[in-house]
Amino acid sequence: MKIKPELIEIALGALSRCNIVQDGRYDKEFTGYISSFGAAIIQSGLLPAVIFFEQEESESAKDRKKIINAVKDIVNKSLPENEKIDGKLAKYILNHNKAKDSVFLERVTESAVALKLALRMYKKNKYLCAIIKKS
Repeated sequence: MKIKPELIEIALGALSRCNIVQDGRYDKEFTGYISSFGAAIIQSGLLPAVIFFEQEESESAKDRKKIINAVKDIVNKSLPENEKIDGKLAKYILNHNKAKDSVFLERVTESAVALKLALRMYKKNKYLCAIIKKS
């Protein structure tokens, strides 16, 4: 899958708008969340993966929903105004019969890959334990 540079530029903005990257840094957990989102789509399908990542009460260290919000942000840039995703992505997929739409699936997966590439342009936050040891 070849990702267009324009999509990476959109992903850079989405990372900031969705508070994944702040002051040029991000929490290390988001690297794994983005990678596991792609794997979850392949293993379970689009809808189950999105439902898992949009789960309100998860045991994750950071807010996984930010990944879905960033994906929505990127996908919305390619949708006509009357088809924009407003609200939960899972509900959008169900209400617009997108669960088996290969074009929509491709948009979502390209967005996730663009996020993963864009994230590499920033630095990870230092580990908290390393900061404590220095004190």
